[in-house]
Amino acid sequence: MRTLKTDTFSIDVPEFFEDDRVIFESIRIENNSQEHKFQNPEAILGLGDQSFYDQYPGDSFFERYAQHIHEFHGHVEILEEESIKKEANEKFLQVAKLSWDNVEVINLKAIVLIDDGFLYEMSAFCEEDHWEALRHHFIEVWESLVFWGDPEDALRRQNEGLETLTSSHRPPKAQIPESKAFMVPNDGQDFFHVLNTPLDFRCETKVEVSDQLSVTLKAEMPEPLKGREDLVDEYDVENGVGFRLNFSGIHKRGIPTGKFDFEFGKSENRSVYLWDDGWEYGLEFTGLVELKEGWIGMSGYLGKSYDDSICFEINLAKKLPYENLDWSEYHFSSLQETEGRAPEDIRHLYLETPTIETLPENIFGFSELRELWVSKLRNTRPEPDRLNLGILPDRFDELKKLESLHLDGTQIASLPPSFGQLNKLKSLALTQCELQSIPDSVWKLPSLQRLTLSDNKLVSLPSEINLPMLSYCNLTGNQLDTLPSSLALQGNLQSLLLTDNPLKSLPSEFNQIPTIELPIEEKQRLLDYEYPDIEPWDDEVYFARDDVRLRQVLETSDHAEALLKVTKGALVFEHDDEEDYSELGNTRFGGWPDLPKDLPYPRFGENENEGKSDYVYEFLAQLDCAALASFQKYLPREGTLYFFLDTVHEMSPKVVYWNGTKKELVSGKGLLFEENDFFEHDPPYQAYKVKVRKNISIPCSYAAYVNGFQFEGAEELLEPEDLLESLESSLDMEERPPDFHEVNSYVFTQHECPEMQASLKHKGKPQDWVVLLKVASIGHFQWWDAGELFFVIHKSDLAKKDFSRIFCGLESS
Repeated sequence: MRTLKTDTFSIDVPEFFEDDRVIFESIRIENNSQEHKFQNPEAILGLGDQSFYDQYPGDSFFERYAQHIHEFHGHVEILEEESIKKEANEKFLQVAKLSWDNVEVINLKAIVLIDDGFLYEMSAFCEEDHWEALRHHFIEVWESLVFWGDPEDALRRQNEGLETLTSSHRPPKAQIPESKAFMVPNDGQDFFHVLNTPLDFRCETKVEVSDQLSVTLKAEMPEPLKGREDLVDEYDVENGVGFRLNFSGIHKRGIPTGKFDFEFGKSENRSVYLWDDGWEYGLEFTGLVELKEGWIGMSGYLGKSYDDSICFEINLAKKLPYENLDWSEYHFSSLQETEGRAPEDIRHLYLETPTIETLPENIFGFSELRELWVSKLRNTRPEPDRLNLGILPDRFDELKKLESLHLDGTQIASLPPSFGQLNKLKSLALTQCELQSIPDSVWKLPSLQRLTLSDNKLVSLPSEINLPMLSYCNLTGNQLDTLPSSLALQGNLQSLLLTDNPLKSLPSEFNQIPTIELPIEEKQRLLDYEYPDIEPWDDEVYFARDDVRLRQVLETSDHAEALLKVTKGALVFEHDDEEDYSELGNTRFGGWPDLPKDLPYPRFGENENEGKSDYVYEFLAQLDCAALASFQKYLPREGTLYFFLDTVHEMSPKVVYWNGTKKELVSGKGLLFEENDFFEHDPPYQAYKVKVRKNISIPCSYAAYVNGFQFEGAEELLEPEDLLESLESSLDMEERPPDFHEVNSYVFTQHECPEMQASLKHKGKPQDWVVLLKVASIGHFQWWDAGELFFVIHKSDLAKKDFSRIFCGLESS
């Protein structure tokens, strides 16, 4: 592991990534030795300005960012997506599958927003076959991100540096030779010339149609040029040199047609994207790309924007086998593009227009149509509030194979009855329209899996709903005051989004839906949030006021009354000597557990490694309950608590309580596991004995806007902002170590606290949950960016010694 730094951020890079480059406020890492067909594993991280994405449509930054991804890559298959939208450090992560040159590529995009309109972004790529093995490498890099300093000043210095370089070294535009107009070769022969040296096209040269037209132009670099370090990438030149291009909007009666200008690798026309292969890093294409009469031509120069001494002439022409292209998966972007194709070839139609008033009748002649999108024109200013499209023809029953229908930003107030005949429809999205009702028949579509009706004017849903395949339903931003119980009874429904509705009540059946997106206050008001099978407990034992010594310390404060209401009596564990396993069953962090003979080491999942059947959990800690009994009154008075975790990404914990004597234990020193017994962590964590003591734990005001329950009856502690910090430093307590593990403590979070997170997942009042153990980033424990891992339990379960419903989470910057 090595650390790479810019002026404002750093990342930790696993040895897997052999090559790296740091350029101003960006870092590129890659592995060029792993076998790959097309895309080697690589990632680029950098500082950026949020305002860059203002050119894309969307009400929120995340919507605009997602639109940018769509613009850049075209149609992608989303595999994972998560956004955490809070007041500080909003985060977004997306894993998508792309199809490049008939190779499935995984793209991980992750961003974190920082104050004053800046962000850090990572874009990582690898081929799908390698994703499962490499995912943890990319995530490890992203989670190691640490940032500091003044991003505005850093970007200013970067821009000034680039401006200095370009103004000093970029050749004036008048001095860049003009690209020649492309002419189809008279002799009908392909050619690829670099510096007037002919290259032979390789077998990887090909043309494919997916959602876009993809052209790969790959040539063999002749020996005399292979040693030109200023021209070729010495690590990749053996794989050939050339270009990859994606085009949309270029279908003209079956012949790809279009003309595109590039300046240093970029085109103002968003219908084309270009990537280069095998050339020296920093070289970019300036010139003309043209699709004409069944050919593709490129005429221009490879150069560097900041160095006018580097300029390599490029000319090529390649005959495209357009007669054999299968356009069935192509995303036609206009009706003009569909001209000249048989109606049954049109399966995906994306209409983006600011002027459409009626849906063209000839759409209903596309008998094989699978996907239809009608939306406002992107990247236009000012952006239209609504399209003038207000009435839909009652002919949708003719689109018998339609699987996805998306209408966005229209004047449509009602749907024709024929919508109910779309029996193949899997995804229906009607967003930012004027809908006041939906035909009952739509709520009985047999194949519908995703239904998005956000930002409309719906006031009610029909009482009878039968959508057997429905898994996702978005009703955000309507006028619904309740919902029918039949919606909650759909057997596959996993996610229901209901924010921004004037809800007055919800039937009890909605308690069974796994995920309902509503503010916690709305969930508590509308849903049954009682925790099941509650056994009474003594709540006093968790608070510092229950301890004579801690109470005396708190009573010296001017805010004693408020502090006594909220402070907890936490157990603090500080690493002491390295564990030598000389004592059985002692409190231990890391290493291996001392388990009784009849308690097998816990396992999970299916291990993909040869000769392995499953994975073993990572061991984090064992607590000697008898030794801790004198410090508190809520843990079991004897026996041992063991804490395990499957992976830091899945966060499926396992806490085991064993009530027996130490003489029945077997030393963990004898446990032997191999690296591939674990899903991701190399065994084991460094083992430590600990010193334990009791201390006062004070809640943090940082996220009090969402964790207000922690200050109930003690709101005076929230003003001024630095009051709690000053109170904590003024209390006459033994100084905390810089890094420590804890039981029954508050945990700093930037959003919902651990108790609130547990409540949101498993129900119950957040104040009835308690941090059973917080494991800090100390020793070999490193949770993302020096974060804290926490196990949370309901106080009733702790009283019953029932550790089967543990919540596990992680907080990191």
